[in-house]
Amino acid sequence: MDFIEPNIDPERLYERLNFPDPPEDRPYIFINMVASVDGKTLLTDRGTTAKGLGSQTDQILMRRLQRNADAALIGSETLRIDPKLHYPEGVLRVTMTASGDLPLHTRFFTDEPGQAIVFAPRSVDKEKAAAIRKTARLHLCGDNKLDVRQMVSILRSQYEVKHLLCEGGSTVNGSLLAAKVVDELFLTIAPKIS
Repeated sequence: MDFIEPNIDPERLYERLNFPDPPEDRPYIFINMVASVDGKTLLTDRGTTAKGLGSQTDQILMRRLQRNADAALIGSETLRIDPKLHYPEGVLRVTMTASGDLPLHTRFFTDEPGQAIVFAPRSVDKEKAAAIRKTARLHLCGDNKLDVRQMVSILRSQYEVKHLLCEGGSTVNGSLLAAKVVDELFLTIAPKIS
């Protein structure tokens, strides 16, 4: 574990990230998350950004990690909570949903048309799936539950994603961890209690 001096210039952190080569069948997957001391990953209300939990330095480092990824994965609940969420140009945007209930009007889907990818199980509502296909590329993996291993395999084989950043929420993080496909974790403990 690296120790970071508190007075170091944030612009110097994560300047050169040299991630290992990915496995042949999936991307190298790294999670970036911030949690309060008591374990909360979000302290704000629905429809607002999550910036209140991390510091300005955390925001700088988050953007730097995003720029080192070929794609960023975020859960549908996080998308519904934070409609202003956006990613650097050229980073594929990936989400997973069981219900198909996605905010298709948000920047995640509209900033770069064709750059958003959605994964859902085959049991997803057909009308919602049709609406998703008008805005994003939809892949159906698994019957009643999303097949996470198939999802990451598709990202590697069809989209040539070598480095996948996961920014949560906790359900997405848990599904990746349960599938044993997480390679690295960037975790910030914010000095806050909810």
